[in-house]
Amino acid sequence: MERLIMSTKYIFLGLIWTCSFVSAQVSIDRATVNMDQFTIRESPKLITNDKVLLTGEKLLYKIFSMSDPVRKKVVSAIGYVSLRNESDSIVFQHRLKLKDGKSVGAYFIPGTLKTGKYHLIAYTNFSLNNTKAPYAKSPIYLINPFKKTPLIMDKEEKGITEVKTSIERDTISVKRKYDEVAGLETDKKVYKPREKVKLIFKNMNKVNKSSVLSVRKVAPINVYSEEEINEPFNNEQTNFFVPEIRGEIISGYIQTSRPDKSIKDKVISLTISGDNTIFKLAKTNSKGHFFFVVPEDYTKANSIFQVHEEDRDDYSLEVNTVVFRQKKEDKKTPVILDATIKNWLEKRSIQLQIENAYYDTKKTIAEKKKETTPFFELQGKNYVLSEYNHFPTMKEVFVEIIENVGIRKRKEGEKFVMITTGTDKDRSLFSKMDPLILIDGVLIQNAKELVDYDPKKVESIRIVNESYRYGPKIYSGIIAVSTKKGDFKPILNGEYIKEVELQGITPYKKIYTPDYTDKKLDRIPDYRVQLFWDPEFILDSESKTVNFYTSDVPGKYEIKLSGYTNDGVYINSTNYFIVE
Repeated sequence: MERLIMSTKYIFLGLIWTCSFVSAQVSIDRATVNMDQFTIRESPKLITNDKVLLTGEKLLYKIFSMSDPVRKKVVSAIGYVSLRNESDSIVFQHRLKLKDGKSVGAYFIPGTLKTGKYHLIAYTNFSLNNTKAPYAKSPIYLINPFKKTPLIMDKEEKGITEVKTSIERDTISVKRKYDEVAGLETDKKVYKPREKVKLIFKNMNKVNKSSVLSVRKVAPINVYSEEEINEPFNNEQTNFFVPEIRGEIISGYIQTSRPDKSIKDKVISLTISGDNTIFKLAKTNSKGHFFFVVPEDYTKANSIFQVHEEDRDDYSLEVNTVVFRQKKEDKKTPVILDATIKNWLEKRSIQLQIENAYYDTKKTIAEKKKETTPFFELQGKNYVLSEYNHFPTMKEVFVEIIENVGIRKRKEGEKFVMITTGTDKDRSLFSKMDPLILIDGVLIQNAKELVDYDPKKVESIRIVNESYRYGPKIYSGIIAVSTKKGDFKPILNGEYIKEVELQGITPYKKIYTPDYTDKKLDRIPDYRVQLFWDPEFILDSESKTVNFYTSDVPGKYEIKLSGYTNDGVYINSTNYFIVE
């Protein structure tokens, strides 16, 4: 019986199947499509919790992937956000799963970073085709109080500074501001430390239903420079960036030094290790390029790529790891601090150290990952070895325990075969093919690796004893071995097999918010300045109430509700209260 498990319907990729894939982009002159037919354009937007942050704080952000306001269609399922210095060196890069064109993230700013101007960049692979607004770019000013930073003492010299002191934060200029976006009212104007704040929203019918609600202390710092937004990518576009509609695109290519060998239609396997192992197959095109579409969620993990052919030793394999680069700044922006903020910096630095010291008592919970099942969906029979007598070798395990699978000696070495029963001609035909052998999801092409494996390390062996088609390959069956620790490492002794660390989807942890009705927190210090952060604040009624608690840090706090309309216009509404 033949089974077809994976069939990828990928509209855009189907149109340019014959093109060369390099980092999910193709040369326009090689594309078999008319670029003018792609009327959808994506334009990323960013919202952050602040523009000026200290090391030891968290940079919080939300990415919006906006599209044609008429068609209102979002293409990309994957977004990218990275923090870079002015030389375009990447501090971090997050790969995010977009839902309805939106996602959120957080980054703890380490003490290794220098004081200076950085940029937060947000884009999708498809948005890079939008030459007028390919990515969002927002300046971020980081201050490291433990590293020496130039100070100015003369107030008349403030014109040369990038960061200055200010009693109140200036209003951020936007294209359009709705004065009546939403009425933000608090039940009081002045609160005590650790007191509950009741925030009431009214008249919310004009607000985008996907907004960011942030409550943060107003710091005695302001920035001279204007907020930076999307900027042109290049004047003449030479590449078409393939949209990641179904999930992440992982690409690479194979080569051979043998003139008699073809690099076309060669099968490549991919295994992504982790709690939920991912296994996929792909075929190379006429240029030897291959790509995988990975809709499954996975975090940072090792991956194994292999040429899945009998003549695999004649090929070398490479995986594309190139990331998008922006134009480097021609002129660096020095960050010079006003000496009057010295005392504030020292005090805030101490508060951050104390706050981070109690991190374990204030841990946040990461969003739960979606569980994935093996592609063969738990078919066949599973043998848990602990339920049987112990045998010292895998040969004995397959002879004494495993049914309908045999080990045969061949000239090229030992091989596993599926033993069929009955007179089914189709099954007899497929039985001459090799079975698919996996250990912890890693493709095993040399049966000796499984034959020599220690049974003590094996948890279970699942056998699917029937013909199986997976992607471009047909197998006589499946032998799937799961180890007890899930840490199997294949023998990497050829150019046809490569181990690469993949970034995966960056998990997001919700920001910690205490509930002071719990008396256990009475003795725990609270030096938060970010009192509340909800990047997925849903405005689903004309009025709504939100509750949160103040911290031990006195001062003026800003309540800010912000977001983007469907036509890409930034909207916000603010209010303030005091903690003393």
